[in-house]
Amino acid sequence: MPASKKSKLILTLAIVIGVGTLYVMMMAPSPLLLAIGKHFGITDDVELNMVVNIFFLFAVTACVVGGKIQSQLGLKKLYLLALLCGIIGSVILAFSGASYWLVLLGRTITGLGYGFAVPFIGAAIMRWYEPLAREKMDTLNGLFPFVGTLISFFLAIPLATLFSGSWEMSLAFWGIPEAVALLMWAKGLDFEALETYDEEQPDAKPEKGIYRGLLKRREMKLLLLACMCDYGSYAFLGTVLPMLLVEAGSFSESVANSIAAIAFPGMGIVGIIVAGIVLGKIGLRKPLLLLGQYGEIVGLVIAAIGVNTSMVLFVLGVAIFAFSNAVWTPTLFVVPMDLADMTPARTGAAFALIGIVGETFSFLAPSIGGFLTGFFLSLVGVADPTLAHATALSWSLAVFGVSNLLGAISMTLIRETGTSRLSRSK
Repeated sequence: MPASKKSKLILTLAIVIGVGTLYVMMMAPSPLLLAIGKHFGITDDVELNMVVNIFFLFAVTACVVGGKIQSQLGLKKLYLLALLCGIIGSVILAFSGASYWLVLLGRTITGLGYGFAVPFIGAAIMRWYEPLAREKMDTLNGLFPFVGTLISFFLAIPLATLFSGSWEMSLAFWGIPEAVALLMWAKGLDFEALETYDEEQPDAKPEKGIYRGLLKRREMKLLLLACMCDYGSYAFLGTVLPMLLVEAGSFSESVANSIAAIAFPGMGIVGIIVAGIVLGKIGLRKPLLLLGQYGEIVGLVIAAIGVNTSMVLFVLGVAIFAFSNAVWTPTLFVVPMDLADMTPARTGAAFALIGIVGETFSFLAPSIGGFLTGFFLSLVGVADPTLAHATALSWSLAVFGVSNLLGAISMTLIRETGTSRLSRSK
């Protein structure tokens, strides 16, 4: 195999394994929340959800500083830092059964690693992948949240069982593939053999006001408004879904996690694949943006209705939401690349902005959902505490569904940045 092809293969594998594993870590505690709550005697929803959503708070922090680190240290060291954070956080989580605060510390550091990876992957796609390959890599990037959640939902309980019931080791396990990616990146990759595209000059000074310049672009502002709703709804549903299936459907934890994995990230993967095919065929961006945002509203409202009427209806609503959430994701990352005068640094900054806004609302959403659930719990009027909690959660889902109208309106107003390929395919 030629050195350039071998290096491109190792590059892609190091990105897929490293970034993909950080996405597994993102929602890894969700299937284990009941066990974690029981271990520490936590009964408050907000405190328990913090195990998941503190990850997003520090992901935002890393997104903010990631661009500056990239400009000062370079892409290679930025990704190295992301992988190291994933490994260090996993080691801390291995010993986190001793203290709730150790859980939060481990999640904080892994969140930093994820946040550093967000601007990295945008700039890496622009630098090391030719224009025709960028849509495919953006589709792959869009797959990460769904594949990561699918893996975490399917494997969290089996991994805990493998390690003698240890939820701590179930969370810590993901440091192993991070270490593999680190070795590939640091020792196995010949960067000199990689062909580069649209690379800035080595002596170019970091661009000042790069975020301010991006925020002046109408398309970026509209995308970020949609991200607020999209990321927040995804984070809240992903946090409570396994628990809601246990409470409302009376499923065992393992069965609930399997159903959640198929209905949520499983359908998301289907949506990403469909989006990648459609995007490649039509070349237009707006149809997928609209389908995704309006579909999310329909899915969450159906899921909320289904909690107290039919588990089949509930799971259907979750599946519609997941498919819709996924359908717009590749286009979300393609649109910034369509804009005029985009460089790897600006693309990385655009991805960082998406990450900053999205992960901020991913952090806030479970807490907001927890407060809403607590408020609705006082209004439910159901004697059974488990059913009452499930009902309150369903009302919170409905609120998130309605809030997605802002994202739908934003995508209605955005201009088309792609070029139709339909006439060329005839």
